[in-house]
Amino acid sequence: MKKTEYDRGFDDGLRWAITWLHKRALEMNDIHAKNILNTAGFHLGVEGGEAHAGNVNPEDR
Repeated sequence: MKKTEYDRGFDDGLRWAITWLHKRALEMNDIHAKNILNTAGFHLGVEGGEAHAGNVNPEDR
C-alpha cells in the first residue's frame, strides 16, 4: 500500500521529534536528564507510531 502525503508528513515529523530529543540528550551532562530524554524519544517512536496506525486505545493508558 502506498503512503499518502499526510502519512509521510506524520512519519517525518515524528522522526524529526525523536531525533531532536536524542540530540538534546547528547548535550546533557546529567545522566538522569539523558535517560529521561532518551526514554521520551523511545516512547514517542513506539506510541506515536501505534497511535497513528490506530492500534492504541487512549482509555487503556
